[in-house]
Amino acid sequence: MITHSFRLGTVFHETFPLSRTAVASVMEAIKDWDRGQASLFDHLRANTALGTRYCKAMPRYAQGMGLLDKDYNITELAKNVLSHDSSLFSVTTQWLMHYHLSAPHGPGPVFWHALVTRALRPGRTLRSSDVAEELREILREEGQKEPTPRALQSTATVFLGSYARSDGLRALQVLREERDGTYRVLPAEPPPLWVLAYTLADF
Repeated sequence: MITHSFRLGTVFHETFPLSRTAVASVMEAIKDWDRGQASLFDHLRANTALGTRYCKAMPRYAQGMGLLDKDYNITELAKNVLSHDSSLFSVTTQWLMHYHLSAPHGPGPVFWHALVTRALRPGRTLRSSDVAEELREILREEGQKEPTPRALQSTATVFLGSYARSDGLRALQVLREERDGTYRVLPAEPPPLWVLAYTLADF
């Protein structure tokens, strides 16, 4: 099992769910980043259309998904993914993104793995308040500092939105937002065989 040397914090997201389009913009811009001339944040502000908080959150998502390392270097996984799927559109790519975010050994936030295994059970109907309460319990069990109620709620909303939005991981079909504001957990199709092989090799 490859254990990562860092993990994202609980409120890494700046209240925004995962946006594959935004992460793809980060990955494209980072190719031309001169570390001696500008910080990554300043480089992204100057070379993408992303807003201030997106420029903070989306590189962290890229780290959590295994596309950037802790120093914002492009990983070997990212080089392979981007050479075939620079828009991060394919279902295979999205399964890999999900795997790295939710792997118990990182680099995603500690709570992500626990929420995936506890909350995303087929047949469940979820509200963001339910997920926020699960998140509170997870952080207590893990000995993590408990965020404010507002931060817990926003993190729960971000988690759900990351799987329900079309620009997130909705193609995995693990979560569907209903008209009444609830979320239905779906029985997802198995990931492609080579994704399973990759995750077994990594784990």
